Amino acid sequence: MFSFMKIATFAALAFGTLASAIPAPAPVPVAEAGAIEARDTAATQTVTQILTQLNNDLQAPTTQLGGLTAANATPDNVNVIVLKIKVLIEAATAACGKASGVGSGNILLLISISINLVVTACNKCYSVCTDKVDVLVILQILDGVLAALLTIVLKLVGGLLTVVIGLLVGLLGGVVQILVGLKFTLLLKVLLIL
Repeated sequence: MFSFMKIATFAALAFGTLASAIPAPAPVPVAEAGAIEARDTAATQTVTQILTQLNNDLQAPTTQLGGLTAANATPDNVNVIVLKIKVLIEAATAACGKASGVGSGNILLLISISINLVVTACNKCYSVCTDKVDVLVILQILDGVLAALLTIVLKLVGGLLTVVIGLLVGLLGGVVQILVGLKFTLLLKVLLIL
């Protein structure tokens, strides 16, 4: 029968072996005098902050797109505004991929606001334009970028994906019918509607 002393000795040897197997910490590299290190601001932002900023940035171009009239809702004018919106959403998507965390805000509400802003403006523009075929093709550019943004946000939220998507579809409400009318198939597939 082992005595307490033998067990303690064996444990000390085992822990000593483990402790010696841990690598020694490497010295911290010292920056040169006067050197400035660039900081990635997207990596320090949370998804909540990124989506809040996106919603603020989308206000002007979506108001502009939704404010077009039959006289000025030409494919060229629509294309310029759609490309502005596309760049904003792509930048937010890339930033979400590098985000430091999810944050403490209601991400589903924030993403639904983004989708509502864009889709409502697209619907208003489409309803007043005269060249419906060309304008619809231009508006559908936003389908892919919205789907990409939603996909990356849903990956970050993860876990109960079908419940989360169900809640998001509920928050979108009537916008889902507009998505179907505008044939935003990629976004509808992400929302598990198609």
